[in-house]
Amino acid sequence: MASKTEVWNMALSHIGVATNVGSATNSDTPAALACGAFSDRSLNELKRRHQWQPFTVFETLALVEECPNKIYSFAYAYPKDCLFFRKILSEVRNDDESTRIPFARGRVLNASGTRVDVIFTDHAEPVGVFTEKDDSRDYVDDFALAWSFRLAYFIAPRLTKGDPFKRQQAMLNNFRVELSNAITMDNRERQIDPYPKSKYERARVRFGRANIAGEVGVLFPNNSVIS
Repeated sequence: MASKTEVWNMALSHIGVATNVGSATNSDTPAALACGAFSDRSLNELKRRHQWQPFTVFETLALVEECPNKIYSFAYAYPKDCLFFRKILSEVRNDDESTRIPFARGRVLNASGTRVDVIFTDHAEPVGVFTEKDDSRDYVDDFALAWSFRLAYFIAPRLTKGDPFKRQQAMLNNFRVELSNAITMDNRERQIDPYPKSKYERARVRFGRANIAGEVGVLFPNNSVIS
């Protein structure tokens, strides 16, 4: 596990800055100021890229208004600690196009006349799935390493006086590698159901069975193989 301060110091080390930051919350050195300028933005960007399990929240949404417009039946409050809203929970663990619940983000006037962020949907009593904003924690090493290279990418020009040695491009390349590794490790900490077969796959299976049985014309009239 790595703290925010440790991630900052890894980022500085990546670009050849030997001086460490003593604290991510109480330091005004040039290195700390550079890290602080990009820390939250680079972290939030990284968290939006993937549904990281440690940051995923399941929460019942609070109703704001019924029939908010001519398109959706309900408007629910956008969760306060939501960084990126991903979906509304359906009755299956692996959604496909037939099970996904439609939604959209927007704004409405609440009872006091203030515009507020909401989630529009036709689904009653929805449970939202989203990535939270909270950053008051330590980070698993795979994630921390990816974040450190992303942060190093942003601070390199400022701390290397224009990046004459092209360290920024090297940081971007390393970030891509570590991001892939971190996503792989995050995905390994869960076991999911097999994804539902598409209608084309189901049709191929049916066609194969019917062909073996010599019943293609019965199962697929008019040469249709899509149900």
